[in-house]
Amino acid sequence: MFATLNNSETFRVLSLNLRYDSQPDRQPVSETIKNLPDPLRPRQAYYHDTDERPWSERRIAVANEVLFNNVDLIGFQEALERQVKDLHQLLGLKEWGWAGVGRDDGDVGGEYSPIFYKKSKLTLKYCDTFWLSNQPFICGSRYPGAGSVRICTVARFITSSGGTLTVMATHWDDQSDLQRQLAASLILHRAHHESVKNGSEVILLGDFNSPGTGRDSGGYDIITGARSPLEINGKFKERYPVDNNNAFKMVDFLSRVPRQFVSGHHGELLHHTRVP
Repeated sequence: MFATLNNSETFRVLSLNLRYDSQPDRQPVSETIKNLPDPLRPRQAYYHDTDERPWSERRIAVANEVLFNNVDLIGFQEALERQVKDLHQLLGLKEWGWAGVGRDDGDVGGEYSPIFYKKSKLTLKYCDTFWLSNQPFICGSRYPGAGSVRICTVARFITSSGGTLTVMATHWDDQSDLQRQLAASLILHRAHHESVKNGSEVILLGDFNSPGTGRDSGGYDIITGARSPLEINGKFKERYPVDNNNAFKMVDFLSRVPRQFVSGHHGELLHHTRVP
């Protein structure tokens, strides 16, 4: 999937939920590579469809998927510290950079929503994280009734032609639609600020756990402008001031892509637009 900026730059973009490392082992990347099956022999135990495979068996395939599709910009979800470091190594330490923190402690604890980027296309200028709760600047804060702590990673880049691009990466809650609505309201406000105050194009990547229609579509409706945002934290509005937030929405990339080129899960990529 592509995002075109100012009709002059094109980026190949990916959003991917890794599924966190639920069966951790101490096997390094070098050991995984050493144990890869002989490509000229039938593949038996290495590939199977039952039970969840350890990260040590999945990481090569994930990295190869990214490299095969020649991606420039990625938002991962459910990435633990080990997974982030493994992917950085496998994709290329010199070619790739990344930004993000663990949601539990604002450092390395818990799941990340990291943003990976190709250094030849983007230069990182600024990065921060806020929590998708009523206290967005309190590290590890959780929305009441949410199943997990949730965050949004924000990275501002300078493109190779000198333009500004802000990328936001997130993973909304799987249990609380009210949390998803608040998440959408916070992110929409911040995206509007980035667009107006920093003159930036904005791309949002994530796992939204939010269908486009139905009972649990509140977050999706808010981010795409079909419903008004919820009231958000006053300090957040002060730090990221905007005027008339209802005049700003984001557009689902799936509405812009020919159907034959759509694959994977729906609702993973959003791009901003202004309402006249």
